[in-house]
Amino acid sequence: MDVAIAEAEPQRLRFVLGTEAGMVTAIVRGLRERLNQHPEAGVEIEIIFPVASEAIATTTHVELPIIPGVSGGEGCSTAGGCATCPYMKMNSLDALFDLLEKLPEAGRGLTPAARAELAAFEPRKYQEHIDGHTLAELGSEPILHMRAFQGSGRLPDDLVADMRAR
Repeated sequence: MDVAIAEAEPQRLRFVLGTEAGMVTAIVRGLRERLNQHPEAGVEIEIIFPVASEAIATTTHVELPIIPGVSGGEGCSTAGGCATCPYMKMNSLDALFDLLEKLPEAGRGLTPAARAELAAFEPRKYQEHIDGHTLAELGSEPILHMRAFQGSGRLPDDLVADMRAR
């Protein structure tokens, strides 16, 4: 944002933002304050919160009537979830487009140089196991349970069995 303000050219900056629970208002206030200090720059900020339409909460603020996250229960909360994922905080549309432009056209393979450049974007592979399961398996389990619950409206049988067995 500071670079865009310094350039003093009207532009809209877009960010995909995963937020810590309770941080949305603070982020918006901080951005507004900074932009209000430099109205001549003509910079606009668009924040994209990747949440399901049912995962929003209403506020009493006139200018910010809804925020991502649910007011209680399932979904993003102070207990964690997508809102606390460090990878969500690193995303922006510009970064996504930069990465997509590195991919080959349909039907063309990756050159060795492109493969080496894209290797930096691969997720870290964890070797640790807990009770015979990889960390990736264990980390995706709650997401898959949540997906099943949202699709059927009831707790998945394997989740119920796991809870009863503990």
